[in-house]
Order: sequence, then C-alpha cells, then structure tokens
Amino acid sequence: MLEILNLSPSQLWIAEISAIITAAAILAFISDHFLISMGKLSKMTENFWDDVLLSAAKSPLKVLIWLFAAKFCSEILIKEFQNEETQIALPITEIAICLCFSWFLIRLVNFAAQSYANAEKYMNDEFRKTTIDAVAKVLKIIIIIFSILIILQILGFSISGILAAGGAGGLVIGFAAKDLFANIFGGVTIYLDRPFNVGDWIRCNVAGVEGVVEHIGWRQTRLRSLNKNPIYVPNAIFTNAVVENPSRMTHRRIKEYIGIRHQDLAKMEIITNEIREYLRAHAAIDKGQQLVVNFELFGESSLNFLITAFTTLTHWQEYSKLKQEILLQVARIIEKNGAKISVPTTTVQTLKD
Repeated sequence: MLEILNLSPSQLWIAEISAIITAAAILAFISDHFLISMGKLSKMTENFWDDVLLSAAKSPLKVLIWLFAAKFCSEILIKEFQNEETQIALPITEIAICLCFSWFLIRLVNFAAQSYANAEKYMNDEFRKTTIDAVAKVLKIIIIIFSILIILQILGFSISGILAAGGAGGLVIGFAAKDLFANIFGGVTIYLDRPFNVGDWIRCNVAGVEGVVEHIGWRQTRLRSLNKNPIYVPNAIFTNAVVENPSRMTHRRIKEYIGIRHQDLAKMEIITNEIREYLRAHAAIDKGQQLVVNFELFGESSLNFLITAFTTLTHWQEYSKLKQEILLQVARIIEKNGAKISVPTTTVQTLKD
C-alpha cells in the first residue's frame, strides 16, 4: 500500500491525514443529504421536536465533522513531530469542538423557545411567551457557564480551584457589583411573580414612569411612553415599587357629575330615573357592579347629580367611544324633559335710589 502511494514508512502520517480529510468530506456530504431527507420527513409529523432538533443541528453538524477531523489530524501531527506548533493545535481543536457543541445547544434552545412561543395555543398568551423567553435565557446562561468551565479545564486550569477562589472572590465582586446583582434579582422576581408582561401598560410610583412594556431583560425593563420615547427602568426598582397594571383591569368606571339649572328641580327625579334605566339596559354596562344615578348636591349655580357605572370595555379607545355615547344620550334625556345643563352664571342687580 505504501509502495502504491509512493510513501516511505516515515511519511505514513500523510496517508493517515489524507484518509481523515477524505472521510470527513464524505461524512459532510452524507450528513447534508441526510438532514435534507429527514427534514422532509419531519414536516409530515405533528411532533415539533424533530423539526427543532434538525434545524438546530444543520449548521453545527457540518462544522463538528471537520473539527473532529482536525482533532484527529492534530493527534497524528503531535505523534509525528513532537514540537510546540503541533502541541498547541490539539487544545485549540478541543476548544473549538466545545464551542460547537455549545452553539448547537443554544440553537436548540432558541428554536425550541421560538416554536413554543409561535404555537397556536400560546399565540395570544403574553404570559406564556414571557415565561418561555425567561426559561430560554436561563438555559443559555447555564450552557455558557458550563462551556467556560470546560474550556478552562482544557487549558489546564483546575475547576475545583476556580470554584474555591470564586467563593472568596464572590464577596468582593458582590460589593463591587451590588447594583448589578440587585437588578438581576429584580429581573428574576419579575419573571417569578409576573406583575406585568410584554405588551402591558404599567405605572410605577417610585420611578414615576408609565408606558407599554416592550422588553423584560435581566438588568432592566424597557417601556415605551405615550410620546413614543423609550424608558429604561432598572429591575431593582420593581422589587420595592408599587406597580399599577391597567392592562389587567376587569372594568373601566364612568364617574361624572352633571348639573342642571335650579329651576329644573322638579324634573330631577324623572331625569335620573330615565338615565338609570338607560344604563341598566345598555349591553356594555355591567349590571353586577355598582350603578348610581342620584341627585347629589345643591351647587351655587346648578343642581348636580352623580353618574357612576362600570363598563365591560377595558380598551381605552373603545371605552372613550362608549363614554361619549353615554354622555350624549344623557344630554338628550335632559333636553327631552325640558331641562338644560347648567353653566356658571352671574346675576347682577342694580339698586335704584
């Protein structure tokens, strides 16, 4: 065989490396076609995990084949030459293999999280989407930490020594980065307690901010205010702040004081009764909640009655449109009964000598 290749026994390593490269090329070709064929089959199944696994493995698998080929070639070169240049090649390839596995796992987490979030049953569930995002972030952090530890082990560092040093150094780092850790724990608290989700409109009494939640990160949360400016709030604030979440309200309240003229006192009872019956018959008013339409106050220039009702509409635009409809109908009822809404007036009397 060596005579056919025209190689001496001392040059056997050339044949071995050539064979490894050829095998890697064949495996890369086979894996490419295998993944394509499996991808077609996976689309016929209802289980999404096969799609996720194939999508995550598509690029890393090709790279991994060549990295293992490089590792085997490095071992051959080290055995053959025994010099510093070849000695350094092996740990480099091992680190690259470790990073490639980490790349595959992170892709797997990303594709799985994306598939769960886009699932039809979770499509309109912001709580589920935010929880899935939080779990994905935790898993990726764990993968990165383990990858770093493995790389340090490959480089010759003692993991047990690093962990022991971390216990003493953790106190120093903790004091230096206490705000950072406070924000991270604040982010964990948000993910566990779920006071708000992405897409919710919130108000924070401590920070004095309000807006739509666009992103919940580990260190800070991004809001979008009414004027469309981004607001970045450190997560530590939310651990001690009172957060109001109007997006989770069950009702919106209509509360209005309306005044009629003093000379329309005799018509007050008829007007309030008609308004009350109108609200009771309205489909958007919750009859199980408090409904008040009563004469409330003798004002200086008007007789004021109170309207309190709870609507089943919580979206601001829909509620605003409903409130306009109700107030216009109240005005029509007042006018129909021959009364008028009072406006502040001043009467001037002149005294004659």
